[in-house]
Amino acid sequence: TELKQAAEAAPTSAIVQSNLAYAYDRQGRTDEAVAAYRKVLELDPSSAVARNNLANLYSKQGLYDDAVRELEDLVQRDPANATAKVNLESAMKSKAITQERQDQITGALKGVDARPNDPRAVYNAARVYSRLGDQDKAFEWLTKALDLGYDQLDYLSLDPSLGGLRKDPRFQKLLEDRRPQR
Repeated sequence: TELKQAAEAAPTSAIVQSNLAYAYDRQGRTDEAVAAYRKVLELDPSSAVARNNLANLYSKQGLYDDAVRELEDLVQRDPANATAKVNLESAMKSKAITQERQDQITGALKGVDARPNDPRAVYNAARVYSRLGDQDKAFEWLTKALDLGYDQLDYLSLDPSLGGLRKDPRFQKLLEDRRPQR
């Protein structure tokens, strides 16, 4: 509250605005922190701390293009800034990993689109989502595969791609519900 009042009293102070942005970030008020850091950069485009912190917020939000843009600008302005270089490398890696994951999902979904009634194509989508840690989507696709007739129930307990699902109580329930009654 005091920082907000100080920012209102001194709207052209990059230091006050930067402290306000940092306070917002510490409180988890990301949108307000981003807006405040942008204001800092309007007031002082050379603020390495503000640009770096803004890029880190973008990375936390998965906005890697924005993070990379800010960090590239920072490294261009200050080529000796080791922190910016490390953060840039990290943001670029995260961007590449995110793109790779999206490519895997896209590939699996194209397979389903090409063969929508093929339980193996649908099962492959479940495997991709499981490997990427999206258990809800993995269970959704696994249920669809079983509904379409995927019958390799014993393999489900062995498939390394489903390792994360096996820890979830829904996995055992799904298997119990699908196993033929004796």
